[in-house]
Amino acid sequence: MGRLDNVLAQLRREAASAGAAGYGSFEADGNFEAVANFLVTKKGFSRADARSMAAEAMNKPGVMNAITAEMGPGGLRGLSNTQTNGNVPGRDVAAQLKLTVTRVTANIVDAPLPFAMFGAQDYVNGYRNTLTGQLLPAGVTLVSVTGGEVSGKPNRVDFTYTDGVNSDVVEVTSSTYPYPSLLNSTSVDLLRMSKIRMELSDNTQAAQFRQDIQTVSNSPFGKGSTNKISATAFRRPDQFQAGIVDLDAVFEIDKETSIVSSILPVAGFEVTFNSFVEKFYRQITKGHW
Repeated sequence: MGRLDNVLAQLRREAASAGAAGYGSFEADGNFEAVANFLVTKKGFSRADARSMAAEAMNKPGVMNAITAEMGPGGLRGLSNTQTNGNVPGRDVAAQLKLTVTRVTANIVDAPLPFAMFGAQDYVNGYRNTLTGQLLPAGVTLVSVTGGEVSGKPNRVDFTYTDGVNSDVVEVTSSTYPYPSLLNSTSVDLLRMSKIRMELSDNTQAAQFRQDIQTVSNSPFGKGSTNKISATAFRRPDQFQAGIVDLDAVFEIDKETSIVSSILPVAGFEVTFNSFVEKFYRQITKGHW
């Protein structure tokens, strides 16, 4: 266990003793949200624990220094800006993005099937290093991942599965820009997504929120990492909209990073991800890196 892990373990104990009531005064502070998001997306804490821990950290300069050091160059400033947008307080918003995942068929019964969004590098090899292990139900094989004009699917990417007898298709599309083109753009450009609203086409399928959402990063040199969050951790007692959960998290997308989850076995069932694109970093401009 590293030094920061020890610091966070102690911070969690102190936050548990203090209770959750103390973080209300920090909710408008962009640094508080940045630290909480880091603890959820990079360290795997529940949203409730992360917010309590962030509140404790705000009063402990030494702890804040340890956390921001691991957050990398720019620290807190990398996740919060000084300008204000009416939709996302304390952050700039470059655009909005809407992605939809559809379980086109449900012939493989009782089997949630995995899908990946983004991860342009792993898309090239059909996500073979991403959609593996526990993500695949027993006896189910990923047959192919196809999309784009060459495949006759200019607006979507299809994941095809078989259990040896039956086959199913899971489809990813975007209503804001053709998804294959959007996916290809992340092979050179970077996206920072935040304030993601996850919405179900069928409110009775709330079990979908229990399917973990992961960011999976695979380096071309063999190094990999996975960060996991649960949509149910973001459900608030005051949220009465059935079939909707707001994920107050930040996802940084580059060519090595995919957002991965699974979709329930209900034919025609859709899961929509509406997100703010907080930042869009263009890596190549006029021939220069």
